[in-house]
Amino acid sequence: MTKKMTLSIVIGIVLIVIGGLAFKIYNDNNVKADYTTTVAEKKLNAGESLDGKIIDVEIASVENNTPLGQNIWAGEHLNFYPDKQQHNLKKGQHIKFKISETKSSLGSWFIKGTVVSTK
Repeated sequence: MTKKMTLSIVIGIVLIVIGGLAFKIYNDNNVKADYTTTVAEKKLNAGESLDGKIIDVEIASVENNTPLGQNIWAGEHLNFYPDKQQHNLKKGQHIKFKISETKSSLGSWFIKGTVVSTK
């Protein structure tokens, strides 16, 4: 292979990587929520299923080592449990959370799912 071919291949690979990163960043910033936590809680209390819905969650606090895993608390009665530990989450930060399962106990909601955006 000539130096020109090798250089062309390297440039092509770099451009593909940069394009992939740009696409990922664009998608993270453009996840649309179906509901806010306020609306989601009203719908849950009314008996509606929110499985598959994306919620805009404003974090009130984060507990990393609970018996159910990481607890992202939003408001008095909403507890979000992501399938993977989320690092560097802060009070007041907004995340987008895709719900896979909800359960109610003693007036609180235990919501399992996936964090789809931390932007």
